[in-house]
Amino acid sequence: MTVSDTLSLAINAARAAGTEILKIYNSNYDAWEKEGNAPVTDADIASEKIILDTLRASAYSVLSEETDDDLARLSEKTIWVVDPLDGTQDFLNKTGEFSVLIGLVQNEHPTLGVIYQPTADKLYFGEKGKGSYVQTNGGDPKRIHVSDTKKLASFQAVMSGFHSNPLHLALATGLGIAHTTRMGSAGLKAATVAEGQHDIYFHTSHHTCEWDTCAGDILLAEAGGTMTDLLGQPLLYNQTDVNRRHGILASNGVIHEQLVEKIQDYLLREHSSNT
Repeated sequence: MTVSDTLSLAINAARAAGTEILKIYNSNYDAWEKEGNAPVTDADIASEKIILDTLRASAYSVLSEETDDDLARLSEKTIWVVDPLDGTQDFLNKTGEFSVLIGLVQNEHPTLGVIYQPTADKLYFGEKGKGSYVQTNGGDPKRIHVSDTKKLASFQAVMSGFHSNPLHLALATGLGIAHTTRMGSAGLKAATVAEGQHDIYFHTSHHTCEWDTCAGDILLAEAGGTMTDLLGQPLLYNQTDVNRRHGILASNGVIHEQLVEKIQDYLLREHSSNT
């Protein structure tokens, strides 16, 4: 397999950031809350600095979670989208389920993505037209593909851990999904769908942002899956509003349209019963 220079740069950035995150993870560090009460740690900031310094070689602008967004990126066709530490709450709670997310966007769509879980030394990467891969402990990369599960009763759903919402479990039950797993990091959840470990991941909150979905979006697509919002619309990137106002839905793609219809029907009934 051939890795482009741009993807190689992103992989190097993710690995270097992950190494620093692990050092901080296993030491004493400071943590605080930013606007919106979201947690931030020394690891978020250190990781972001390493990534920004590394990606500077590409000359593309960067949209990153911990850096103020001046919107200058909107005039550019190609940008990086970065979450330096996806799953900060899991970092704080020592679950090991956090990751570094780096994606490249061209003309509002992701073209490559990297997801790195430092605690497992597990690297997911993919590039448009070239497939998605996983590499564990520095071994040989292995190509990954989504599952071929068609029946909802057989679906394995992965849902948020510390950002869990009673609606999510109720929705899974309403869809007829009996098997659910909780996991940290939006990127890792998307990656497990991409490698066929799970069949569906969804989130109804509008707090999910471009940096949470970018890397996972292209990885899932190259593995044969689909990621949209809950209305079934493709996710666009490098937008003025970076929030996912209509949630996200990641699946193996086999019955994605059916999932959208069933989810919308369920949410409509829920809304009607609460008004």
